[in-house]
Amino acid sequence: MSESKEITQTIRIQQLDQLYEHLPSVLPVSIIVSIILGAVLWPVTDHSVIVIWWLAVTLTSVLRLAISTFYRNDEAKLSNTAVWYKRYYLLATLAAATWAALAFVAFPHDDLFRQFLIILVLAGLASVTVVSMASMLNVVITYVSLLLLPLALRLAMLGDGLHLVTAAMVLVYLLVQMVSALKTNATLNEILQLRFDILQKDKDKRKSEELYKTIADNLPVGVAMVYGTGTLQLMNKKLSKIFSADPRSMIGKNITELLVQIKDDKYLVKLSDFLKSGKQFVHESDKLRLNSSTEYLRYSGVTIRLKEEEQEAYILLCTDITEERSAVKLVEKSEQRLRSIIDHSNDVFYIHDVNHKMEYISHQTRKMFGYEPNEML
Repeated sequence: MSESKEITQTIRIQQLDQLYEHLPSVLPVSIIVSIILGAVLWPVTDHSVIVIWWLAVTLTSVLRLAISTFYRNDEAKLSNTAVWYKRYYLLATLAAATWAALAFVAFPHDDLFRQFLIILVLAGLASVTVVSMASMLNVVITYVSLLLLPLALRLAMLGDGLHLVTAAMVLVYLLVQMVSALKTNATLNEILQLRFDILQKDKDKRKSEELYKTIADNLPVGVAMVYGTGTLQLMNKKLSKIFSADPRSMIGKNITELLVQIKDDKYLVKLSDFLKSGKQFVHESDKLRLNSSTEYLRYSGVTIRLKEEEQEAYILLCTDITEERSAVKLVEKSEQRLRSIIDHSNDVFYIHDVNHKMEYISHQTRKMFGYEPNEML
């Protein structure tokens, strides 16, 4: 899926969420209003007409509530947005037509009070629709038009001046609702787009953090990122192994809680200066025994600038040099053994460079040639 199509799909599902989430709160009110309105019209309208109309309103409301429940439980709705949109549009159109039928099947000719009540209910439904369906402009236009255009036509058909003026006012009200729907839809879509952008940036940030963490966890050295306040922000697996610490429990805490195990005062002083000044440093410590295998560590630190967060952070590198130190000790012991062999030998041993300049000569030169070793170098 292309990026632009993914954006459109994501925003469309958010628009559908807006549509469907209002149904459970709006539809019960619609049923209650239909009952009250049916009771008011009961004395002046054929009872069978009222019952059939009320059953139609109730049935469409129940269907819309049911489809709202199915929508919330559909785990694959992201790939079925077109289907869910059509279902909502069709049922909303059916509901609007059912309410609009009042203007023809139960409109009392000579009862201005009940006429005004019907006008008030349909106008109220139009206002609620502009808010609850604003995320989909064509749904709003269809619903509001179906509610108010038949009403304006019915009023105009009565022919007298009062009803003609009322019909004109209904059309003006319809126009106002259309303009309001346009503005509300534009604002809501801007909010949805902004929300998508924020979520996308957050998603990209999490991906970057995961990538950096994966890289850090596979480095052969211990890595920690510390904010200027001393708060530990990142701790890779190698460092957690060196200090036998759980990264999940250390992230967000002060770095001193991790370094409390270190007994090297010189390092702690250098670290303190580094966190204050940001000056790069390197330090080796041989006073540690953090776990069964770590005795010697090399520390270094550099300062970085976090552009997005507009603050400085410090990268601390910690390398276990226990094996390196052990290798150096083995070399030193080998050199000591070799010197011991040379010192107890009757032969003269010497080392010279490519220009035959003496770099080392054993002390037997004194006995064999009568020169001190330093005189031969």
